[in-house]
Amino acid sequence: MSSKEYPNPAFSEPDFLRKPGKSDEEASPSDSSSDQQSGNWADRYGAALPHLERKRFRVSLDGLWRNRLHVAREAVLELQKQHPEIIALNFYGSATKGYANAESDMDALLFLDGKSVSDEERILLERTGSLSLSDELKQDIQRRLGDNDHPELSFTVRIINQEDINNSLDEILNAIESLGNSTSRINDEVFYFGQKCESLGEIFTGISVGSTLLEYRKTFLEKLLSRGEAGQVLWKEIIGYIRKKERPISRPGFEDVAVRDNSKYENLYPQTLEEAVRYFVEREPFRGSK
Repeated sequence: MSSKEYPNPAFSEPDFLRKPGKSDEEASPSDSSSDQQSGNWADRYGAALPHLERKRFRVSLDGLWRNRLHVAREAVLELQKQHPEIIALNFYGSATKGYANAESDMDALLFLDGKSVSDEERILLERTGSLSLSDELKQDIQRRLGDNDHPELSFTVRIINQEDINNSLDEILNAIESLGNSTSRINDEVFYFGQKCESLGEIFTGISVGSTLLEYRKTFLEKLLSRGEAGQVLWKEIIGYIRKKERPISRPGFEDVAVRDNSKYENLYPQTLEEAVRYFVEREPFRGSK
């Protein structure tokens, strides 16, 4: 298989989230995405699209968003020292695709350990969509960015624990196995569990800060591998939801968005469990080229 057929989607989070340096300022015009800081969303997306067809992530080289993500990374790692219940902060959205501008939101999933979250906090999260810990993180990021940079910090809090994840996986896997080799019935059953599959896939979504999440990913994939063909079927569905989360078909509220087929990006995502382990756990390219 040629490298053209299977683009190398490997990325280094430290490279994406590192502090901007002289090399960024000296980036050539052909490499820089500073032209994406102006114009409407469709224009910026169109400029980034050739790069996104080859890579899962891309961050602007003009320094603005690279600095923002670096600052957020430093803030969450520092806060983790005081609050080990923070599992990870996963960045996604336009900031990780190279078509964000100064007014774009910083989209992220904040994962917290369910064993450390009280019932009162769970109720508060259901009512308000936020917790004091997520508010504290946002305030620290804004403080570090300074008075002249005020991006909208759109953080979604997710409370997770390994037991709940295992129970959800067992429920879906058992249902798949009970249907034998009936492909149509399996597809119907997996569709029934669509919302759970989407939620389960979130721990693999975006650029992640926080090493604890790696253990969740490893245990998750080992669980699926232990269930043979049913595990492969379920992973295929889950990776589809991850791709849709990172590359939505359309952007609500924008009339100038051209509908695009996100299935064309399948080769940027591991389609088998063996590929998933190599990519998400071992942090290596999951497909080589000949």
